[in-house]
Amino acid sequence: MLAVKEGPAHFEPVAGLCVTGDLAIHVDRSFTLDEVPEALAHVGEGRALGKVVVTVN
Repeated sequence: MLAVKEGPAHFEPVAGLCVTGDLAIHVDRSFTLDEVPEALAHVGEGRALGKVVVTVN
């Protein structure tokens, strides 16, 4: 787990690590905006093994 304080001064080093590939973010699953109830259930039931993304398109 990685926690970052708010603000660009704290986020920029982490963003740099993502760009260089030294830090990877695992996306468990993507949901559409219409599927938000399913996304909340997925997370609430403890089934998410990474980040859950909701797309607006």
